[in-house]
Amino acid sequence: MAAQAVIDARDLSLTFTTADGPVYALQGINLTVNDGDFV
Repeated sequence: MAAQAVIDARDLSLTFTTADGPVYALQGINLTVNDGDFV
């Protein structure tokens, strides 16, 4: 039996704007948490 994803996030990004320009903290992050996984 295949595990079922309870959280499935795809292509996340996070950008902070600073006086010197944007800071790309995350780009193209994927996360899957399956039923029964410990986080």
